[in-house]
Amino acid sequence: IKAFSSSPANHYQIQESEFNKKYSVEDLKADIDSLIKNLEDIHPNLYAYTTKEALLKKTRGIKKNLNKPLNRKEFYLKIAPLVASIKDGHTRLNPPGEEFGYYKKKGGFLFPLKIKIRADKFYISENYDQDKQKIPANSQIISINQTSSKKISNELLQLISGERKEFRQSVLAKYFDEYLWVSNKSNTDFKIEYLRPNSDQIQQISLKGITENEKKKLSGKREDNLSLKFIRIKNQDVALLTIN
Repeated sequence: IKAFSSSPANHYQIQESEFNKKYSVEDLKADIDSLIKNLEDIHPNLYAYTTKEALLKKTRGIKKNLNKPLNRKEFYLKIAPLVASIKDGHTRLNPPGEEFGYYKKKGGFLFPLKIKIRADKFYISENYDQDKQKIPANSQIISINQTSSKKISNELLQLISGERKEFRQSVLAKYFDEYLWVSNKSNTDFKIEYLRPNSDQIQQISLKGITENEKKKLSGKREDNLSLKFIRIKNQDVALLTIN
């Protein structure tokens, strides 16, 4: 049984007892070979944004540096940049979902802010903290736990495939918790440097991470206040959506 299967037919639901299983170097290399073969067999235009030579060179480099057994999370960080190098937004290797689901189920901490990325900068689109005045929406995040947002962005974008940088940034913003977790940047507390809107004075704040249940409850409070009504206009290909 290998760490990742690139063929859906060979995929199976990994069990909790296997989360920390270390896979041999031979199995990991075999997984990479299988991945490349399946991409070449199935992808309609694999080399639209890269060359075969460049992809195979990157593949050889990764295999050469595999010198110890790895679990799925560790292996993901090795091979996600390989898949991302083809720059196809429809072909992406996601972080190990079963392990991340277990982390959330067991009360693992998530980032207490929802972000958006504009012009290569992190901004807060939503604050899950009860006191939202501490760090208001549209504040720019300068750093998280003493690592600049730019460095975090550059590192995590290497894991995401897509033709356009803006597309990859949108994926990162949407699944920010997942990418923080897989890159071992999740924490109990988050020390954040930020700029309030229309301010050039950097401020600092420490926010506690929140659990998935806490995030759902806070999201639920907002959803309860939202009322949607959908009516199709008779004899027309038009509909009316009424909000609140």
